[in-house]
Amino acid sequence: MVADFRERWIPNEEEKYKKYMYMLVLIKIIALAILSARLAGIGSLAVDILKPVYIVARLLLSIIIFYIMYKARVWHFFLKQFLCLLVSVVCISIAAHCAGPLVVPMFILFAIYHNRNRFKVYAKYKQYTVYVLATGLISSAVTASGWLYFSKLAAADYLMFRMAASLILFIPVYMLWNLMKNEIAKGRTFIETMRIMSLMGVAWVFMLLCWASVIPVKFLSADWIYGYDDDFMPLRG
Repeated sequence: MVADFRERWIPNEEEKYKKYMYMLVLIKIIALAILSARLAGIGSLAVDILKPVYIVARLLLSIIIFYIMYKARVWHFFLKQFLCLLVSVVCISIAAHCAGPLVVPMFILFAIYHNRNRFKVYAKYKQYTVYVLATGLISSAVTASGWLYFSKLAAADYLMFRMAASLILFIPVYMLWNLMKNEIAKGRTFIETMRIMSLMGVAWVFMLLCWASVIPVKFLSADWIYGYDDDFMPLRG
C-alpha cells in the first residue's frame, strides 16, 4: 500500500526533486505568511492557524531528510569518520596542552597534505561547493545581523528585519533549484544529489582535522573511511 502510494506520488526521479523543492518553498511561504500576519496586526487567529501547519510541515520535512540521509548512507559515512575525528581532536588537544597552541596548525597542515587528493574532488562539484558556501555565508550574515543589531530594535522593526531576512533566504533556495535542475538533466538520482550536498561541508571539516586517518588501521585509515577511490561523494554499491 505504501509502495503503491509512493509510486503514484513520486513515479520518477524528476518528481522526487520537484516534490522536495515544492515542500521547501511551501515552508518558506508559510513562514513569510506568519510574519506578514504579525506585522499587519491581523490578529492571532491567522498565526494560530498557520503556526501548527508550519511546525507539522517542518517536522515532516525533517523526517524525510533523515530518511534520505539514511538511504544515501550519509549517516554511515559520518559514523565512520567520527572515531578518527575523536582520536585526532584528543591528540591535538594533548599536544596543544603540552607544547602550546602553535602545534595545532601543524596538525591541520599535515591533514591537508594527507587528504590533498580528496580535497581536489571538490573541483568536480563546483556548483555544489558554491551553493554550500553561499548558503553558509548568507545564513551566517543574517543570523549575526539579527543577533548583534536588529534584535535590539522595537518589535515592529524587528519583524520587518525578519521579513527581509526570510526573503533573502530565498536566494539559496533558488540556487538549490538551479542545481537540482542541472542534476536532473545529467540523470543523477535524487538520493545521490542529496548525499553529495550533505557531504560537501561536513567532509571538508573532517578532512581538515582528521590527521589520524594516516594511521593504516581499520576504523582510522583514510582508505577505510573514504574508500580507495579519491572521489567519495557519489553513492556506491
